[in-house]
Amino acid sequence: MHIFIAIGQTHLNNFETLLQHNLVPRTDTVLVLDNTIVFNAELWPVIIKAPSSFNNTASTKIEQLSSIARKAKVYSNIIKQLKLYKDSKPTVYLAYIEDILSNYMFFSFSKNTKVVVVEDGTLNYYNHTFQNVAGFKFLLKQQIAKMYGIPFKRYKGHSSGAAYDRVQIQYLTLPEFGFVQRNVKQLPVRTELLDKIDQKSLFIIGQEAFCNVVGQKEFMQALKSKFEALKKQPFYNFISTIYYKPHRNGVRLTQDFLKEFFPNKKVILVETSLTAEVYYFKTLKCRYIASFNSSTLINIYSSLENKDRQKLNIFVYPIIVDELTPLFNKMNFHFLKN
Repeated sequence: MHIFIAIGQTHLNNFETLLQHNLVPRTDTVLVLDNTIVFNAELWPVIIKAPSSFNNTASTKIEQLSSIARKAKVYSNIIKQLKLYKDSKPTVYLAYIEDILSNYMFFSFSKNTKVVVVEDGTLNYYNHTFQNVAGFKFLLKQQIAKMYGIPFKRYKGHSSGAAYDRVQIQYLTLPEFGFVQRNVKQLPVRTELLDKIDQKSLFIIGQEAFCNVVGQKEFMQALKSKFEALKKQPFYNFISTIYYKPHRNGVRLTQDFLKEFFPNKKVILVETSLTAEVYYFKTLKCRYIASFNSSTLINIYSSLENKDRQKLNIFVYPIIVDELTPLFNKMNFHFLKN
């Protein structure tokens, strides 16, 4: 039995890529997802859908506590449904083991479990370990999970779990750059074309999830600094429209807030279930793209042939000491902050 844990839309998209390229059997598959993720029902014979979103948009400590408890309750019900497959020598497909459900499936679901790690994004390209996780938040999640009968274990090594022996394969968009090189394979990538490119627009990819890493106050300060740095770039005087797509986790920004920073531009706050890269290729195809260190930048870059990569101006503004910098340098991204 093949069990797929889709915590976000990108995870689901990558899982369906594996199916469409016949890298995973299309029978004996179970998909676990929330009620916001868009999927192709024809690919999935068994679907376990949560009644709510897995996204965490909490901005206060009380909201964080409530969000963790809500997810743990939903996860406990999902686990009950998955116990049917416990003795089937399951192969579990997941992205990382910080999440309560993913952690349970990795360590505690079955002693016969094999695991396939499928790219989460930038996480797979630098040394992200338990040391990057807030200790208090981990203990809080552990105690809440315990209340619902879910073991939530501290892990060793990379947060993807890729270094553990139970991991059979690791699928990455850019396998040569993967931080853990054990059992790494190419995640199939659809090649996109930039036949017509919009020279008058800027696409800003939000990363509000950093609120949970550096704190909301620090995130907002970094966001404002990034906006000011973008306004100093030569291209800024020649663009007319700015698109901002928020991350699925973290504080919610408003269009009025964004408009304050870009008063002379048309500002569009993008609300869509599409991932940022799918939205970009389907709707925008603009020359200028900016973010802190979003995995979308990697996904857009890797989907293009070299001649089209050279048409883009991609700007990054590292919000923390960022081990992705060498990778972004190799991709010739522009740095807004030294």
